[in-house]
Amino acid sequence: MMERAFPKVDFMEFNFTRHMLTRLKTASPEGYRNVVQALRETWVVRTNQLIKCLGGKVVLLWFGENLAQQQLSNSTFLVTRRMIERVNSNCIFGVEVAFGEETQALGTEGMHFLGHEFEAAKRMLNPMAHHDITKALLPVLERNLV
Repeated sequence: MMERAFPKVDFMEFNFTRHMLTRLKTASPEGYRNVVQALRETWVVRTNQLIKCLGGKVVLLWFGENLAQQQLSNSTFLVTRRMIERVNSNCIFGVEVAFGEETQALGTEGMHFLGHEFEAAKRMLNPMAHHDITKALLPVLERNLV
């Protein structure tokens, strides 16, 4: 299917999905939109299947579109609010964490990584973000899973 939709793309050159999607976007914007739509639909269906397999005892954690777009600014596939809404109804609770400017401004402060890992580290959540997540999740987990 992919070879027919993107005949000029050599799929043997890809080791990572993001790399492939970026290349597909360049090769055929329309084809890329179709692939992203199919990936998003598949994500919703499979996530709902997983939630059902877990008996619905799921607390869905989402960082929101703004952080995702900031952290993965070159990303070609993002989970959208609409996708979250389509799976959240099958969960016992949904938690959205919006990181404040102070948390985001910390960057990699408090993180431990080697020098050559800086580019990857700056796209990861810092310790304050983990603290914010804990503060948001703890009351929900105490109320719903104990």
